[in-house]
Amino acid sequence: MSEISIERALAIAIVRCGMSIEDFSSLRISEWTAIMEELDSLEKHQYRDQWEQCRQISFSSLLPHLPEGSTLTKSFPLPWDEVELEQEKGIPTSEDLENMKRRFNVE
Repeated sequence: MSEISIERALAIAIVRCGMSIEDFSSLRISEWTAIMEELDSLEKHQYRDQWEQCRQISFSSLLPHLPEGSTLTKSFPLPWDEVELEQEKGIPTSEDLENMKRRFNVE
């Protein structure tokens, strides 16, 4: 999370989180950070859900006119499709490999 001013943090707390000034004032930094991370996650999910709904409606509408074997992700790719495919495959990252080497004492 990038640094923001206390005024901006207060505005976010009131407008986007529905907090009172008193509630915001009583928070510890770790609590505020957790709230902001959850808010960020929620907004990302809502953004993706809107695009997924649009994609599903478009695909369903055009399906009779698409070639046989067309898929949703091939016909209407979105930026996160590739990331999700990599995660599904379970391909370890270089960081994962380094952690495994350290864990099992492998050079």
